[in-house]
Amino acid sequence: LEGVEESSITFSTPLQLGEENMQDAVKMLRGIVGLQTERFTKVHPSVCKAEMVLGLLFLFNYDAVSATSYLLRALEISRRVYGPMHHQTIEISNLMSSFDLEVPEDTSFALAQDGESQGGGATPSKLDVGSEGDEEHGHYDDRSHQAL
Repeated sequence: LEGVEESSITFSTPLQLGEENMQDAVKMLRGIVGLQTERFTKVHPSVCKAEMVLGLLFLFNYDAVSATSYLLRALEISRRVYGPMHHQTIEISNLMSSFDLEVPEDTSFALAQDGESQGGGATPSKLDVGSEGDEEHGHYDDRSHQAL
């Protein structure tokens, strides 16, 4: 924006950001989740980060139900990729707790909740990021960018 200092542009509420901008941001982040899932696997650090950012956007938009869905997927992916004591896993768990979102011990259902466990397809508002079977207890090797 010409004549406006960059530091003076801030959005402290979704209302200030605007509904259309929020929808654009959600669409973009869902696209990133889809691209990362296609490029790597459904259980991958990049997908975990994208799911977490999408969850944060929904928290910003006061949508705890959607935020919980994405953050639980990020948490489950992080548990599978890094393990339960990794700082990324703990960060997601602490984030959820700080917003009074339930953090169940077993989050394996989170990757199957978009239709796999119900026998249907994904809901229109969410991406299908179901589990990948053999990768369920796999580990990620940063050097090869593949699940082992």
